[in-house]
Amino acid sequence: MEQEQICGVCNGTGYTVDSSGRKDVCDACYGLGSVKGFKENVPLSPSKRRIKKALIYTFTFLFIYYGIFFYSYVRFHLGPTAAIIILLIGHFVAVTYIVVFVLFSSVYTQ
Repeated sequence: MEQEQICGVCNGTGYTVDSSGRKDVCDACYGLGSVKGFKENVPLSPSKRRIKKALIYTFTFLFIYYGIFFYSYVRFHLGPTAAIIILLIGHFVAVTYIVVFVLFSSVYTQ
């Protein structure tokens, strides 16, 4: 994957200094301070993969939860108080799942 990187010759300043102290435009980046380079994608660590999977599960749960909620809201004509309570409970469950997952995964790392 090609990305802009800080020039290694001038350290991003765009100029170099020779032995006599004279400043000159960097030959590698032509005064821009950055060069295009290739950076390989590093795979995620196992802990980051687990957290990513937990977030995907949480967002999938919330997506299904909202579908069921809106269906129930229209079908059963829920009042505003009941709707707010139901939404708060669903979000509480989702946030609790993420917090408990992070806590347990940090305690039980292998």
